[in-house]
Formats: sequence, structure tokens, C-alpha cells
Amino acid sequence: MKRVRFAGLIAMLVSAATASGSAPDPETAKMRAIVIHAYGGPEVMKLEHMARPEPADDEILIRVVAASINPVDVAIRKGYLAKLVGNFPLILGMDAVRYRGKDGNKVTKYKAGDPVFAFFTLKGEGGYAEFVTAKEDELAPKPSTISFAQAAGVGAAGATA
Repeated sequence: MKRVRFAGLIAMLVSAATASGSAPDPETAKMRAIVIHAYGGPEVMKLEHMARPEPADDEILIRVVAASINPVDVAIRKGYLAKLVGNFPLILGMDAVRYRGKDGNKVTKYKAGDPVFAFFTLKGEGGYAEFVTAKEDELAPKPSTISFAQAAGVGAAGATA
């Protein structure tokens, strides 16, 4: 039951982000994210509105259209990797797929709109949000033969395999 509720939160976030299809209001620059403010069970995850990240010169802004749920995300949420992750509030999610985004000035490998998938470091998670930033070396082109949902499952699972 808890897994279904957790997966439902992620699905709600991703479906709302993709269903709107429109760009967010640049005046408010807000996004929705599943955030934790303390370690614990699934009940510590809250859907919140927060400031949308802006990419640094060497980063890409990813509009998340799919994200995966990995055992490492659960371990982080429970506090098992507390010494390795950042401070609260924390947005979990090691994998995400970009549909549209904005790039920093020094980004050369990708352009806005390129479909890519991302695999983030423990300190740089953030896939359970409408937007997240990533460095070019955390991204790979999404193959045209797979869906966004399938690509979202590649990063952590592929690295583990």
C-alpha cells in the first residue's frame, strides 16, 4: 500500500507537469516537487510549491516528464545515507527525463528541447520535481526507440547492472 501511494505521488507530479504542456509563468518561476524535510517513511514526502531552479552556465534545466523510483531513493529517505546527501529540504529522485529546458551559456553538447535522460549523484538528486538542473556529464541522449518512461528507468538501474 505504501509503495502504491508513493508511486501515485510521483505519477501525479509527472502527469500534471506533462498534461499542462504549457510553459510555467516566468513571473512566479514556481514548480511542484515532492520534498522531504526529515528522514522517515513515505509520510515524510510532501507535494510542495517551490522556486524553480535556474541553470548555472555549465548546467541544463530539465523539464521532468518521467522519473523512476529506485531503492537508493528509499534508503536516502529513511536516512541510511544521511552522511552522503545534502541538507533539508531535499528532493529525491536519481533519474529523470528531459522534454524541454533551458541551457546555461557554456553548454555545448545539448540544445533546448533535446530529449535526454539524467542520472544524478547522491548530492545532486532532484528528479521528483517538475524541473531540475544537471551538468552535461549527467545526461545522455534519449534513444528514439524507447519512451520517456522507459528512459527514466535507465540511469540508476543501468549503472547498477
